[in-house]
Amino acid sequence: MLPHHLWHCSFSRTLGLTRPWTASLFGALLIVLFGCHVWYLTYVHFDYGYNMAANILIGLINILWWLCWCLWNRARLPYVWKCMIVVGLLNGLALLELLDFPPWLWVFDAHAVWHFSTIPVPFLFYSFLIDDSLHLLDVKRE
Repeated sequence: MLPHHLWHCSFSRTLGLTRPWTASLFGALLIVLFGCHVWYLTYVHFDYGYNMAANILIGLINILWWLCWCLWNRARLPYVWKCMIVVGLLNGLALLELLDFPPWLWVFDAHAVWHFSTIPVPFLFYSFLIDDSLHLLDVKRE
């Protein structure tokens, strides 16, 4: 769900401000594609490999989109570094979800460490969103 949310936010942020209908149509397309994906997995054939491939593809597109946007805007938006760190952290921490290891002290396995390590990431991302919103308000006032 997170890649879908971030992908939609990145698309809305990059194209939705100047072309809101494009962002709305793209959002509708995402909802339809997600519905078809869930329908296929629920009623046709639950294929774990297909599901993982679809999620990895959406995640990679999301990563590239955000990083391109950040690199494109890094000179004029001084807070973009926050977004770049969030993207990097989420992808680095995703390795904990994908690569398994035996539990430390028979308690903390890769999945538990992944959940614990993602706690601070939303705070930095929301800080980026606040800075970006304040910037957009300043631009709108001018």
